Amino acid sequence: MINFPFYIPSFYGDIRLQAQDGGKRTQVFFEKITPREKAALEAVRQKAASKGWADATAMAAAGFELDAPVLKVQKIISKVLKPDRALLSVVKFSDGKMEELNEATFADVIEGGKAETPTPEAAVTVAQPARGCPVPEFVKAEIRARKVLDEFLTPDQQADFRQGQRFLSRGADTGHLYMISSRHALNDRFVRSLHDLNEDRAICTHDYTVPAAEEALALHLMVSLPGWETFARTLPMHGG
Repeated sequence: MINFPFYIPSFYGDIRLQAQDGGKRTQVFFEKITPREKAALEAVRQKAASKGWADATAMAAAGFELDAPVLKVQKIISKVLKPDRALLSVVKFSDGKMEELNEATFADVIEGGKAETPTPEAAVTVAQPARGCPVPEFVKAEIRARKVLDEFLTPDQQADFRQGQRFLSRGADTGHLYMISSRHALNDRFVRSLHDLNEDRAICTHDYTVPAAEEALALHLMVSLPGWETFARTLPMHGG
């Protein structure tokens, strides 16, 4: 049976979901939660009670299991943790490939609807980075988003990020090679988080409202998926 972790990065990374029974059931784990994370879990409990996913006694524990698909549970939590943000869910397979995850693809990807589908290793939901060039300040916080980032990087990418706070990622649409840099990286050349090495130019796509590792993860996921790379490269049009 396919079981895999489903991550929802936040400032502390203290909520983790574990898909069970091919993604049809969900285990919820948490510790040292913030007020917003507490509100997200309460939203899950209220929904679970109304749907009969679990009884109140079971949901009082620090880790509980729900008779509900992991995709539905993560949507409830993400809506509270990242309100008013467009979200992107991605699954990583055992062969290293990644695919966008939504209700239309959930059965094929997670429940094994396609015999040729590789085994899912991990999934994650992140907020889509904004397209534009303003550089607001970001207060550093001690976070664990780095652990989630590691789940979606190859060993070489992990080593590069540990050594220089940056790694290479291949674009799904153009085939271009990108340098994805944490905003904590020290290098005068890569002044933006996303740099197209083929064209030697910065791409004005960012998210300074989340930890640096989560921003790097969101950029990596976007350029790695067909259609999303083009989205990341295209600045929004503004009316005159």
